Amino acid sequence: MVNLKKRNSRFVVALTLVLCCAGAWAQPSTTLDMIKSKYKDDGSILLKRREEIFMKPGASKVDIRIDHTMQIMVMNEKSLGASGDRIPYDPTFLIIKDLEACTWIPNGKSYKKMPVKDIADVQSIDDESFVNSTRYKQFTYPGLSVGAVMEVNYVYDVLDMTSLGSFQFGYSVPCEELELVVNVPESVEIGTFQFGDFSHVTHTEEKKGSMTKHTWRATNVKPLKYANFMDNDDKLVPHLYVYVKSYTIKGEKKELFGTKENLYNYNYKFIKDIHEEPSTEMKSIVDSIKAKVSGEEEIVKGIFYWVQDNIRYIAFEAGMGGFIPRPANQVCSKKFGDCKDMAHIIKAMMEYAGIPGHLCWIGTRSKGYTYSELPLPYCDNHMIAAYKKGEDFIFLDATSKQHPFGFPSSGIQGKEAMISLTETDFVTQMVPIVKYDQNFVKDTVYMSLSNQVIKMKGKGTMGGYIKSDLTDRVQYAGKQNEKETWKQIIKRGNNKCELDKYDVKNIGDREKFMEINYELSLPDYAKSIGNEIYINFNFNRHITDMKPDTLNRQVPVDYDYELSDIGYFVFQVPEGYKVKEMPADFVLQNPYFDVNYTYSLKNGQIIVDKYFALKSIHVPVEEIKQLVAEMDKVAVAYQKVVVLAKN
Repeated sequence: MVNLKKRNSRFVVALTLVLCCAGAWAQPSTTLDMIKSKYKDDGSILLKRREEIFMKPGASKVDIRIDHTMQIMVMNEKSLGASGDRIPYDPTFLIIKDLEACTWIPNGKSYKKMPVKDIADVQSIDDESFVNSTRYKQFTYPGLSVGAVMEVNYVYDVLDMTSLGSFQFGYSVPCEELELVVNVPESVEIGTFQFGDFSHVTHTEEKKGSMTKHTWRATNVKPLKYANFMDNDDKLVPHLYVYVKSYTIKGEKKELFGTKENLYNYNYKFIKDIHEEPSTEMKSIVDSIKAKVSGEEEIVKGIFYWVQDNIRYIAFEAGMGGFIPRPANQVCSKKFGDCKDMAHIIKAMMEYAGIPGHLCWIGTRSKGYTYSELPLPYCDNHMIAAYKKGEDFIFLDATSKQHPFGFPSSGIQGKEAMISLTETDFVTQMVPIVKYDQNFVKDTVYMSLSNQVIKMKGKGTMGGYIKSDLTDRVQYAGKQNEKETWKQIIKRGNNKCELDKYDVKNIGDREKFMEINYELSLPDYAKSIGNEIYINFNFNRHITDMKPDTLNRQVPVDYDYELSDIGYFVFQVPEGYKVKEMPADFVLQNPYFDVNYTYSLKNGQIIVDKYFALKSIHVPVEEIKQLVAEMDKVAVAYQKVVVLAKN
């Protein structure tokens, strides 16, 4: 939404090694030989990463300063290319100062310091946002060589008490020393939320006068192993959020964070003043929708589709503009906006139509928290609208242009939404997961074999997220690449497969299933050996593409969405041949997927009925090994072939 960069839990402490972070200048206390004796196969080592937070009561808020230090050693020539660094900041939330960086170049048993002289201040430019207030201090470490150490030190002055971010106690590279220190006065109460394995982290607390010093420290930290099919790393990476729970200034105590109620009060201040009288243009649009349909739900659907079709999504991340929805009349007139703008105009149009609408904060699946686990602004990064139908809510995310009414975008399935009801009231509710029978492809294919070429004539029907994804893919490719795109989508067997003809229906109609009639030519797929022909009818091998990593895996498996693939294949046995061998039927069912393949012979035709359903998008860690064992059984069944023999 709402400032993806600033709401990102890694914004303040981002690491892309050679990225952020910093204390006091100190020559590295180790050498390349010493490090190589501990870490032989790594390209770079994080020698030191330290943050120290200083808090003190100011005139109206808590004044906060964060000192950063980072040292990274280059261990082989492959890592020499990572010589650039950039430190993010946003003048609305954080001011960066006292930035110094250098390269420590090996010089016998010690080091020679080579300072960074040129530091540029650049505007952030990315593909996600049109307006972005994030800036970077950008520079290159000089004289980099194997055994050299890159060091950066800087200070953040925190202008917004919500911008403390998190501190990580693990990365994808080995770490010698990781330390977070927080100095808290008696007038400030802090809280913490921690995620991941903290068994290697020590915490000490030391009181000196009116200050309490908290220290979290980890040494000799092994690199984290990232896995495939993982929505986010929030439960894998050990990380700690420190936040201001309350503070007292001039005898007045103010609550800030710590509960869902506190977070809602914080969020609501961004939307409390956005109400306005609808413009003539907006009224005309809503009136025209109401004139075409009847019934409350149909009016909401019409409004939702109008926003999908007419408001172009453009992300805004400029200061507080990344949090406050723009006026609905302005969005209606200019025809563009970000997620919160699109949610707001849906709500405004609904209310003009006399239908209550609700704004919702939500974290996409890239955020691994619930509001109970992390009642801080870092829990969410998106905004949608909602329509209450009976006791349930229909979630409306117009940033997903192809999804039909009633379908949440796939990226928020199973996530908790914070739904605004009034200035003081809200509810949290999980967005439903769309079931596999609604995300489907159904294929009927008639096949024949002539001169070693399999000819296929088929009809495919697609619905749900499968249809939406394919529509996006085809439209993004453009008209000039349409045939090649469809070929890549429906080709079978091998890369020699050619799309001879195709005709697509309902590609732009959200209310109807998409259909494609096609003809394919597949040479060199049927294998002839002597008087026999071997054909494998397992063209789509979903299980092979869905197999998760299992070695040292610490996180669940996450798939994009549930789905079903139903195929009916009819193969005409060539003249002069008979069926010598057909695979046995294969049936496998478990809590996560179903497979059902049957083979039969009728009137000289081989009929293969295929059914595959992925029934869950989440597989817990303890179930993954069993899941893979079941997948391996299917992979064996994939190898089975039909054997034809000459009469």
